[in-house]
Amino acid sequence: TNKFRGQGNGDVIEGYESLPKNGNLLLHNSSLKDTCVVRKAGYFGCNSTSETVNKALFSRVREFNGRFKRNILFFDNDKPGIEAARKLSHDVGWEFIHLPFGYPKDPADLVLKTGNYYELKRFLNNAL
Repeated sequence: TNKFRGQGNGDVIEGYESLPKNGNLLLHNSSLKDTCVVRKAGYFGCNSTSETVNKALFSRVREFNGRFKRNILFFDNDKPGIEAARKLSHDVGWEFIHLPFGYPKDPADLVLKTGNYYELKRFLNNAL
């Protein structure tokens, strides 16, 4: 019943080890399942352990800016996700996107609902 979440693991960035040295685009997601889904869709991604625990992300902003031409926050389309993305966007200067309202709340839920990656790829191609 206990998740691997909280302030004590705020130094973790999931997916970090599989990132290339340099790239055009990096999607910063809100969960490991979203990072896995966007990676399978053909995009590089990583995530803090929570939308609200960004200590590790703050410590690597300069690194990510140097390694990737664009860093985009891709959090959930619910109120906490949008608020966290807006605040983080303001703090670090990165753009943010989210799935449209009426869609599932995150990339993993969209793929689960549709059973394929088509809608996610279509959304990302249009949004980016």
